[in-house]
Amino acid sequence: MAGYYQRQTTSDIGSGSSSDKDWVWGVGPEINLICPKLGLITSIRYVREIEAENRLQGNTVTVTLTRRF
Repeated sequence: MAGYYQRQTTSDIGSGSSSDKDWVWGVGPEINLICPKLGLITSIRYVREIEAENRLQGNTVTVTLTRRF
């Protein structure tokens, strides 16, 4: 499982900005694949934003490839 919580701590600055602070949280599965012979680690993560306030809500897919030298 993977997840995150993100919250804006200061108000926006500039013309047309609102004083509303946004926040969002999401959760989803993560799969890690390890190949020791090649020194490779692959991570695939899908996070669905469950709840959001004062911002758009969506989904995130992240693929990470790591190679040990």
